[in-house]
Amino acid sequence: MEGVVGIDLDSVRVVNFSASSLRIAVFEGDDRPRKEDYISVIFENGGNRFKALINLIDGRFWYYRLRLLSGDLGPDRLGFKDCVRAAYKAIEGYRKLYDTEYSAEFARLLSAVLGNESLTIDLKDPRPAGEPSFLKGLTLLARVDGEKGTLEIIYQKRASDITFVWYEKIKGRWITPCRSISLRVSLKTGLVTGFRDKMMHYKVATTDVKISREEAIRIAMPYIQAYALKHSVTIEKIEATFSFVKDIGLDRGKDRNGLYRVYPRWMVIAWFTTKPKSGVCG
Repeated sequence: MEGVVGIDLDSVRVVNFSASSLRIAVFEGDDRPRKEDYISVIFENGGNRFKALINLIDGRFWYYRLRLLSGDLGPDRLGFKDCVRAAYKAIEGYRKLYDTEYSAEFARLLSAVLGNESLTIDLKDPRPAGEPSFLKGLTLLARVDGEKGTLEIIYQKRASDITFVWYEKIKGRWITPCRSISLRVSLKTGLVTGFRDKMMHYKVATTDVKISREEAIRIAMPYIQAYALKHSVTIEKIEATFSFVKDIGLDRGKDRNGLYRVYPRWMVIAWFTTKPKSGVCG
């Protein structure tokens, strides 16, 4: 991972290294060996102490995290294009480990951002893009569409970093965080402080959507009306949103494989007059 996260191993002092493995429960009847590997490294560099964590599932990369244990990184030093260059270098390094179509498109879109001279973003006074991020509540700086997916570039002032997320477009239009690859670049150091590849693990169970928005609302209406009647409130507004989600009702001990499948879902939300900011999901 040295070529991915931007750490020069010759310039750091490793204080502690540990590795452990955990067996994973699998679906009944599936006899494949499955395990989760954890690697932890504590190192020092320039008076600062860091801890890096790497997690593998079945030998495939899952996530990487880097955090400061002690020391002072000082003020933000990198500009927007500096972070994009660091992200491009990271994803190119990752491609040497896992050469996939999605990481190749991720790299192409980052290269396009670097080559777009009209895209200038001042992080001291960032101007959010004209549309919200798929990750609610975060500042979207730019969104770039690709053939297979969409790249979002997100600014987090409190964390002093920029996050780059590539989402797969399911059937050319649907987005889910479960089918994405993301990395974070520190504005203070230029190091990759987070990297997660969900594409290797989460699979789309089906894209067969048999229920329309109107039908979803019709199915939910008896529950919404019953709630309104029971609590003596008036239905103000009803919305239905479509997404691909994990089945959170699965038992982790009985169907670990099922946890890595995503399914289409309609969520119907109702607002009531007595509690304008609260909703009921059906």
